Amino acid sequence: MPPAPAARLGIVAALFPLAAAGCAGPADTPPPPQERPSAAPGPYRPQRADFDGDGFDDVVVTVPSATVDGAGDAGYLAVVPGSADGPDPSSARTVSRADDGVPGEPTEADRFGRTAHAGDLDGDGYADLVVGAARDRGPLVLWGSADGLGSGVPLGERTAYGVVDALDDFDGDGHPDLLYVDSEAGGGAGGLRFMYGPFSRDGAPDRTATELTAYVDTRELRVISGDLNGDGRADVVGFPAFEEMAYETPVWLGSSEGLVSVDPLPEADEGTVADVDGDGYGDLVLRVLTHGTVEDPPNVPSEIMVVHGSADGPGERRATLTLDTEGVPGEAADGDQFGFELASGDVDGDGYADVVAGVARPGPTAPYDAGDVVVLRGGAEGLTGDGALRFGPEEAGVSASRPVEPEWSIDPWPLVSIRTLDSDGDGVTDVVVGRPLRDDDGYAWEPGPVWAFRGTDEGLTGVLSFTLAEIGAATGRGFGYGQSFAH
Repeated sequence: MPPAPAARLGIVAALFPLAAAGCAGPADTPPPPQERPSAAPGPYRPQRADFDGDGFDDVVVTVPSATVDGAGDAGYLAVVPGSADGPDPSSARTVSRADDGVPGEPTEADRFGRTAHAGDLDGDGYADLVVGAARDRGPLVLWGSADGLGSGVPLGERTAYGVVDALDDFDGDGHPDLLYVDSEAGGGAGGLRFMYGPFSRDGAPDRTATELTAYVDTRELRVISGDLNGDGRADVVGFPAFEEMAYETPVWLGSSEGLVSVDPLPEADEGTVADVDGDGYGDLVLRVLTHGTVEDPPNVPSEIMVVHGSADGPGERRATLTLDTEGVPGEAADGDQFGFELASGDVDGDGYADVVAGVARPGPTAPYDAGDVVVLRGGAEGLTGDGALRFGPEEAGVSASRPVEPEWSIDPWPLVSIRTLDSDGDGVTDVVVGRPLRDDDGYAWEPGPVWAFRGTDEGLTGVLSFTLAEIGAATGRGFGYGQSFAH
């Protein structure tokens, strides 16, 4: 049974500074709690990915399955700087543990880059990158500088699985914080572990806390974040599942006393927080699971639900969109995978956040993952379908993925990743899309193309594309498994 509305979560390891970089997770007997900052939170600001401080967000392609110096699945990052013209592939470079200043060395199955999150951890004006790796080797921080990403250090606390799950300002003090799911917290009850900024240059957070997630199964919990109630603090939304079963979507609001649980929402497996109606509250956009299992999407039409934010968090005002919604390009079908990937930002500069949703393309036997996205336009009424547009890789000069083989009844594994950021510094959100390539057997993926649409006052326009091979990055059979973007 879910917790009652506004139930407080238990703090099992109250706020305390880390003694030194590299220390272990929360002890069984926590030290006495320290007071949280008393200053009122400032306005909420999403994190940027400007590693060299030039005013242009940089694109990071993660390639965790790449072979590096002969070590399989060692992983690397491809960093494509932003410019006045958007992403600049001619200035791209790769980063791996083979580079000077990056902790460790390329190791078999390290999967360096399995996750990556950007934000200015140390407050020096340059975005930094928190990079996930294998359970016993990550995460680590690569520091931004005038020359871009440079040397790094192991994060000051070992996380449960070698990754962090979110980077955001959870206490509203203007410094990015880190969050990871700790299924062993509270003696196995499970919880959310916070590392609060600012971070020292040895990777240590200012303070930490663990909050138990009562009634929420954390074994396969994924989380997103954003400010749902306009208080300047990032709130947390979870997507719990175990094996094939999905569970109601928990929502935890940030407060001066820690996280506060509110009524759960319908089962979902993907989401983004965006103020689509311009009222100052983040709205929660979800891909809901209408049949209650994570195995639903390949077999049924998908639905996107908008839960509008309010001063109390997710409100009662809601809207549902499908490919049959008036104005939305396409036609609902089993396996249409509408919203399997969601990202958000103001792509037309009108002051309303828009939502970019991955979607499958109709095929001869079933919908398939060609690399298409649908842009849902925000407005005073929120997302309605009005003005929605569909973009395929062909608009960027990239060939679409091939349809599923005739003997396959469905295409169950969408591979497209979407990143929204301001790569040209004009204040309007740009959209970057990428996908790995399946080989002739359909499984061992190679690194695939990346293409970008520039946001303008007229909407998305002006595209470019590149491949990892074209920027000098290593490619090969199996390298594309897990290809994605830093968030």
